[in-house]
Amino acid sequence: MDKVHPIIRWIIFIPASLLAGLVSYYSLILLSLIKPLGGLVDYFIPISSSGLSAAAAVYIGVLIAPSFKKRVIIGYVLVTLLLIPLTLIFTPILQEGIFENLKYIAQDIGIFGMAWYLYKEEEEENND
Repeated sequence: MDKVHPIIRWIIFIPASLLAGLVSYYSLILLSLIKPLGGLVDYFIPISSSGLSAAAAVYIGVLIAPSFKKRVIIGYVLVTLLLIPLTLIFTPILQEGIFENLKYIAQDIGIFGMAWYLYKEEEEENND
């Protein structure tokens, strides 16, 4: 029965991290719709919300995953690296606009940035 808890955490961490990313993205967008600031900020908020929600997804995934945090971080980075060409192929600039591509780029930067931060944090904990 001791093995059930880590198994459940491994099964739940991907849907929970994706849900955390979606909730954080839409809550930031909702806040910007409630209190519009106008100007270029209205264009910047969806882009920054994409990056912050991706970082939140990685952080929640690492927080939920049992013990192999480095493997989870590397998994997120590898999946992101594999999905970048698919994003470029299936999101043409002329159809969706450059704004949509900037949101995808912000997501990738959010994932890479949070992964780098958490990986370095894990390295420092192991060295101490």
